[in-house]
Amino acid sequence: MITHRQPGSLIMHFCDIYLQEIAKVSQGTLPVDMLTLFLQPFISYLAEQEDGRLRNKVESDVFRYLMKQCDAGIELEETRRAWKAVRHL
Repeated sequence: MITHRQPGSLIMHFCDIYLQEIAKVSQGTLPVDMLTLFLQPFISYLAEQEDGRLRNKVESDVFRYLMKQCDAGIELEETRRAWKAVRHL
């Protein structure tokens, strides 16, 4: 279980490798119920964490990484980039 008592560097390292290791052992196929189970500690952590730096790390390395692995997430990222490009013109 991830708690707010662990050192930030440990949480950051865990975020770096968590989904990559799950992908290796699942060979890229993971039922939704298992994925939900694996994400539950991160969901709880975000609900309790007050350190913005660690919250951002969990959001980017776990949830945004996961979103980039599905069609809807890829489309959302493309839309975000397009809006960003229009704002900078």
